[in-house]
Amino acid sequence: MKRNTILFIFCLVGSMQSVKANSSLFQTLSIERAQERAANEQKLLLVHFSANWCMPSQWMNDNTFSDPKVQAYLQQHCLAIEVDVDLPEGHQEKEQFQINTLPTLLLFSASGRLLEKTEGITTAEDLLRILHKNNSPQNKWAKRTAPNGNPVAEIAPRPDFSHLDKPSFTLKKQEVKLQSEQISTPNLPMPTVPSKPHASNSEDAPVVQLNPKEYGVEVAVLQDYGSVI
Repeated sequence: MKRNTILFIFCLVGSMQSVKANSSLFQTLSIERAQERAANEQKLLLVHFSANWCMPSQWMNDNTFSDPKVQAYLQQHCLAIEVDVDLPEGHQEKEQFQINTLPTLLLFSASGRLLEKTEGITTAEDLLRILHKNNSPQNKWAKRTAPNGNPVAEIAPRPDFSHLDKPSFTLKKQEVKLQSEQISTPNLPMPTVPSKPHASNSEDAPVVQLNPKEYGVEVAVLQDYGSVI
């Protein structure tokens, strides 16, 4: 009897240490309020459905959520809450999200979109892998709301240009030499141009002289077809 009492006290102390280690990790919020806070803080939302009588849930509290790497990552990139399905509000959220297995993890984006649903025991390594995979700027961005409920200016996620970190492109100059024999022009007859354009009746109108071996462009406003030719 004395041995059993000592063992019970030891288990109770261990359970109290586990709760104390995770008390700062999980926020006391409903899922609805947690989603609002995650949107304002631009973070992922991790929901842990558990119960005091569920041994796998307690195992995750003692091993997965007590891992220093998991705690550091969640505190920096996520908002984590724990839902006790034995409580009235926890039971209601269990029915709302159709939770049939304990423990179950739900990972939401900052905008409230469900990204992952994991049933059963999740180790620290598996949880870190899931968090890393979904920790993208798109999943951590949502429309912000002010404390009074009014929407505020949307802040788009900062684009990631790390994949563009490459040597700059330089254009190499290359001289192209064209041989005269490679250029051919059609042998077109040159039009006969009158000594004075018909567009002007002035005696001082300029005389147009064309070299039949050259082409030229002249811009003018003319009155009749003859002057154009």
